[in-house]
Amino acid sequence: MATRISSRNFDTEVKKIINNIIPGCKNIYIRVGYFYFSGFSLIAKSLKDKNIKILVGIESDQKTTNIVKSEKEIAEEYLRKFSETVDKDEILDKPDERDSYFIFKKKLKDGTLEVRQNKRIDHSKEFIFEYSDKNAKVFNSPGQTMVGSSNLTHSGFISNQETNVLIPDPDNFKNTKLDFMDDWENSIPLLNKDKTKIFEKYSSKFPFEQTPSPYLMFVRVLDEYFKDRSDDEIKLPKDITEDYFENYKYQKDAIAKGLDILKDHNGVLIADVVGLGKSIIASAIANNLGLRTIVICPPHLKEQWKDYLYKFKVKGARIYTSGKILDALNEDTPGQKLIIIDEVHKFRNDETKDYLNLYQLCHDSNGKEPNKIVLLSATPFNNKPSDTFSLIKLFQIPTRSTLQTITNLSVYFERISKTYNSLKREQIINKRSANEINEDFKKLGEEIRNIISPLIIRRSRIDLENIKAYDSDLKKQNIFFPKVEDPILLTYDLDNIEDIYKKTLKVIAPGNDESNYKCARYKPLTYVKPECLNEVLDEGGYNDDEKKNKLPQQQQNIHDFIKRMMVRRFESSTHSFSITLDRVIRSNERMIEYYETKGVVPVYPRNQLPDLEELYGSEDDTQIDDFDIEKESKLEKLIDKGLWFIKKDQLKKNYIEDIKNDLD
Repeated sequence: MATRISSRNFDTEVKKIINNIIPGCKNIYIRVGYFYFSGFSLIAKSLKDKNIKILVGIESDQKTTNIVKSEKEIAEEYLRKFSETVDKDEILDKPDERDSYFIFKKKLKDGTLEVRQNKRIDHSKEFIFEYSDKNAKVFNSPGQTMVGSSNLTHSGFISNQETNVLIPDPDNFKNTKLDFMDDWENSIPLLNKDKTKIFEKYSSKFPFEQTPSPYLMFVRVLDEYFKDRSDDEIKLPKDITEDYFENYKYQKDAIAKGLDILKDHNGVLIADVVGLGKSIIASAIANNLGLRTIVICPPHLKEQWKDYLYKFKVKGARIYTSGKILDALNEDTPGQKLIIIDEVHKFRNDETKDYLNLYQLCHDSNGKEPNKIVLLSATPFNNKPSDTFSLIKLFQIPTRSTLQTITNLSVYFERISKTYNSLKREQIINKRSANEINEDFKKLGEEIRNIISPLIIRRSRIDLENIKAYDSDLKKQNIFFPKVEDPILLTYDLDNIEDIYKKTLKVIAPGNDESNYKCARYKPLTYVKPECLNEVLDEGGYNDDEKKNKLPQQQQNIHDFIKRMMVRRFESSTHSFSITLDRVIRSNERMIEYYETKGVVPVYPRNQLPDLEELYGSEDDTQIDDFDIEKESKLEKLIDKGLWFIKKDQLKKNYIEDIKNDLD
């Protein structure tokens, strides 16, 4: 029975052919209009030990010129164009593709791969799978054929919408093969064992086919690791600031390397340990580039950045605090610019409005030249793979990465994230030992760091101690890294307040299901009646399944983070806990007022949920007001931005009861 292969089942059926049909074949005959190496590389491994004959059609615009060309000229022109396409499309940049190339080359040399061109215009697409003698007996058939619209190209197999039919009929196989062989005998040889030398004349120009001498490799390694530009090439802190700052080796190297990375990749992540002067390095880079500069930094660092930019003579620079990115976007003018983002790890959540605004600011130069992005963080790798991806996306286009080892960052990080999530699940259910899982986490982290290492400058404490010039510079400044000792348990005597301390902590501790404090004000969606949930989410613009499933969980997370913040304030000091508690109480009272007087509960618009992790990690609790509808002076402003409401009759009765109980 014939099998129709369309876009609906294409992946599944092609995998069946590769895994189930091709391994049982001895010969494969392919008649297509076009044949590019990109198509061969997709199935190369399964063709490794098969005899392949490929018959390509002739392009209509070549008809006239080919009449007056000899077969030798036609073959050489084909080889030249074939090789140029391979090189121009950079399809051999990945290890798997290079492996496919060497399979292709080996088969060409041993005569198990031949490519010919039909003398007639032919755009047929037929794949003929001839079974081995053993399988022919087992299946009582000489083989199968596939006919349809797919050429032997990447687009034919992957990009284009194609339709094909797999036909197992023995008689159809015999007739199709007979027609193929008739045309094969009357065709022009393009690629075969005899033309290997001509092919190698062009393929030898591929970068990985060129083997440099050991001496040149040695010199290249020395250049990469010990390259020290002349002070005439780049301006260094001492000269720029007129002796206010010194030129330290570890900063000079970072400035030079940062400029190189920016040139190649349009962005760099400076992730040195605390104390090496990341702001000094970034300011020197800004002076050297001479571009219009924007700095995004936390509020408490704004004055410090003003001072740095003044001393480093970065003229016309603008500084925006982390919560004012929309202002930076609205006030931006066309043209290439340098954007420095300090403590960039706070923007690792790519679902917040601040991240979306920052992403747009980084990628919108409104000109031919892309912006240059400098990211600063001492802790960029302490989270999920998706968090790292969020930072890299600020200057990398995921589907067109500038990294040589990977083309599509989205596909790569999707795979890495699946592995990470799988390990997290194993951790929860204790499927394997903790040591085994931690070792896998470590390997995953190392893989990510290796992949993105060309984009990063990071010197660890060990690096600084082992590199003599770095260590010497640090000692000149009396900078020493403390040795971490094992933790020592200290027990505080709380005397007569111990009982109330424990009771308070129990009430506000996250994860305590027995606590009467439910933090209900921050998670109204978890109280929506089941029959009203789709209606409520549609009103808020969450009309696809992924968002509908995600938003209630996000609000549950808010509940957890508020509790964590209260624990932090409680353990910090009585004063800070009192301030936080007052804010939470006022927020609950406002929600009760809206519920009882207006009959609604306000909810933030889509794509504008506050960054919960940033909330948890902030220096103070002022951001708690981000959840309050009085953040703007007029409600109309928030409504214009998409604020929406849940009606009280769409909520379970225990919602308002839980808010009131939380106040008690």
